[in-house]
Amino acid sequence: MPGWQREESPGTLYTARTTSTRTLRTITTPNCEHNSRDYIIHASIESGNVEHARWVLDNLDLMGGGVPHPFAAPVAAVRTGSIEMLEMLYERCDPRYRDRCILREAVRLDDVPITRWILGREIRGEVSTFSATEWFTKNPLNPTLFEWVCKYGKLDILKLLVEHDTVLPEATTGRESL
Repeated sequence: MPGWQREESPGTLYTARTTSTRTLRTITTPNCEHNSRDYIIHASIESGNVEHARWVLDNLDLMGGGVPHPFAAPVAAVRTGSIEMLEMLYERCDPRYRDRCILREAVRLDDVPITRWILGREIRGEVSTFSATEWFTKNPLNPTLFEWVCKYGKLDILKLLVEHDTVLPEATTGRESL
């Protein structure tokens, strides 16, 4: 593409999406930049290939130190429909993504198992770890999410949200938002 420049080596993101684990090994160098590493993690998760994602996440030390922060990878993991992908990602990374965002995506996709996993897991807090139910009690979901769940007939998801004691937003008058 004319005028488009990349700091990292060409093909890093695309190579991570190939089907060869051997190819993944060739692009992971000790001097890999932090952003490149996050792109590789995101691409391996987005591919939906659990074996490749596991290899990338198990070999993060080859790509430089520190905890990676693949910003969009949790949503990509939800889109794969694989709880195993989400578990691997949350065990090895600090996704920086609030569970509210991945919950919204799981609800949008009408994915009951993923929604159940999100509501049941422990959420890492800044000071302490607390349950998803406690977090949603303090941070009610957007009323639009509940409206969307009801409007488009996602009864299983609605039952799950209520079953897990997620707080229904309080009624507002007019067009006020919470």
